Amino acid sequence: MMRLPLPTLPTQGETVRDWSRRRQYRQKRRRAHTDVRFIKEKTRKQMMFEFTRRRGVRSPVTDAPTFRVGRLARAKTANETGADLSHLIDRSYNYHSPRELHWHLAERLGLAPGSVIVREAVAA
Repeated sequence: MMRLPLPTLPTQGETVRDWSRRRQYRQKRRRAHTDVRFIKEKTRKQMMFEFTRRRGVRSPVTDAPTFRVGRLARAKTANETGADLSHLIDRSYNYHSPRELHWHLAERLGLAPGSVIVREAVAA
């Protein structure tokens, strides 16, 4: 749905001064709205998760290898792992890809998919 611009000329009975004030008010509102949207985008929280992969079975539908999640933890930083969150997901589910796990976590936590980062833990 496209928004049509408001009339730019003074309406009947309106002075040029009133019209100018109305126009300035609309411009301020438009700028304020874009500033709020910019701030919301900049302050969006990102959550980083780290998982360990357990071997799964081959999918009967696609005949592709799957995996199960052994451990899921929230990563505090790029090098440090935080609390174990394995209880939030069904660990018996066979995921086809880390991308599927990524979308599942975003949906489960009620977050935008862009704000969830999933990485696989390096085997020691």
